[in-house]
Amino acid sequence: MVSRDGGEALRVIDAARQVLASDPSVAKDRIGVIGFCMGGGFALLAGADQAFAVAAPFYGGVPRSADRLRGVCPLIAQFGSRDAAFAPHARRLERHLVELAVPHEAVIHDGVGHSFMNDHRDPLFTVGRYLPPLYAGHDAAAEADGWERLLRLFDEHLARPDGRR
Repeated sequence: MVSRDGGEALRVIDAARQVLASDPSVAKDRIGVIGFCMGGGFALLAGADQAFAVAAPFYGGVPRSADRLRGVCPLIAQFGSRDAAFAPHARRLERHLVELAVPHEAVIHDGVGHSFMNDHRDPLFTVGRYLPPLYAGHDAAAEADGWERLLRLFDEHLARPDGRR
């Protein structure tokens, strides 16, 4: 289960981080992790368990206990208000991060559902916009705002000393 240990997924994420960190052209203290949906839950746990400078989970699961996130790096988490399955996770995450005094932004984008960052054009995904509990569907305005917020946080925590990415 994602909220317990992440198993193989966290091992793969850590292996990718280690490969990046071993590259002399990469500053190992300025590596971030992003995940969407289930990957959002993994990115959140990786931000707590591994040497990431920043994490950006999108609409993923959040552990019930704040203790599971102890040591988490600064992060931005983004959810949709219409996503009945995961919007409660956003509120839980906010409580955990305040309790743990972690620099963060927990955003619940108003009027959008799950997967608002995904611009899929297939009919099944289009129908998902109208189906509870996720109301999954792309929203261009929320996507643009999401990327702006994400890049601002990454610039703050990952930019090189000369300010370049």
